[in-house]
Amino acid sequence: MLGDPLLRFSDHRAAKDLAERWRKERLNLMNCQDTLDQWLE
Repeated sequence: MLGDPLLRFSDHRAAKDLAERWRKERLNLMNCQDTLDQWLE
């Protein structure tokens, strides 16, 4: 476990990009869920 990639990754700039992308994906999923709920009514 000398160079654990996750530990190195956590303070990497890409971590912020990944978090931002994850946030957008979650927003998309929530929007899809709302659309599905409207369809089912």
